[in-house]
Amino acid sequence: MNQKENQCVMLTKRLLKDALIRLLNGKSIDEISVTELCRESGINRSTFYHHYGSPYDVLAEMEQTMLENIQDSILQINSNNLTDFASIWRQLESICKYLKEDIEMAKLFFGDNRISADLEKKLLALPRVRVLITRYLPPNCDEDAKNLLLAFFDGGFFSLVRRWLMEEIPKSPGEISNLFCAVITQGIGGTFEGRH
Repeated sequence: MNQKENQCVMLTKRLLKDALIRLLNGKSIDEISVTELCRESGINRSTFYHHYGSPYDVLAEMEQTMLENIQDSILQINSNNLTDFASIWRQLESICKYLKEDIEMAKLFFGDNRISADLEKKLLALPRVRVLITRYLPPNCDEDAKNLLLAFFDGGFFSLVRRWLMEEIPKSPGEISNLFCAVITQGIGGTFEGRH
């Protein structure tokens, strides 16, 4: 595929994704037909079917792209030259910056009527995200306790970010990272000290 064809494909997909976001602000994915999506995007049906089979496929690609971009934004942080706290803070800030930069798509996936029921699991299962959280788990807790703490962190981080995005709380990505890091490094870490 030459550069011009590649640019056309990228533009087509961008138009379809933008149209899907607009449509999902007023209805569920189940209510959106290919015809309606094509009309909203200005793309004809044969072009749509060249790239996708249904609006669900567009949505799945959007979710996968978002997860890959989050993972990439974390990997861009060179944690070798940072202390553990500085590393986790910068990586969490990177996630928040990415979501804030594409807030309409983030709201679509993080909103109350989430279109992806398992986004939380997928996001928090990204290898680098999992490392961020497990790095601060107490070393002396058993496997059940670790799983409970991971559930707490998973739900807490997802809920914190979700509320920040949905309510457009005027806090910077760095401030959101500070809040979560404070819980990780100060709140939970002492839970198992002195207990056997």
